[in-house]
Amino acid sequence: MKQTQEPIRMLEIPTIESSKKSRNEDSFESNYHKYEDQCAVCGKGIKSVKYQINTIYGGEMYLANDNAHYDDAWRMSVGSECQKKIPSEYLIKK
Repeated sequence: MKQTQEPIRMLEIPTIESSKKSRNEDSFESNYHKYEDQCAVCGKGIKSVKYQINTIYGGEMYLANDNAHYDDAWRMSVGSECQKKIPSEYLIKK
């Protein structure tokens, strides 16, 4: 049974300037086969995912230790440099 409540302590996912992120996303799309995933913060490709965040609605993140099931929620990867922009209580280490 799905839970319909929202997680507590949601934060907006930090991102870089939109035109730079867009260029990174375009580069990822052109070379996606070289990467395991894409960074939620900067849009660059990640060769080996070491960090993830719980996301909801595509633009917000919630606490790493929140194991509830929410509608429109999933995990997204974060690159090694961008993980420094994420508060530790939101960061999931793989």
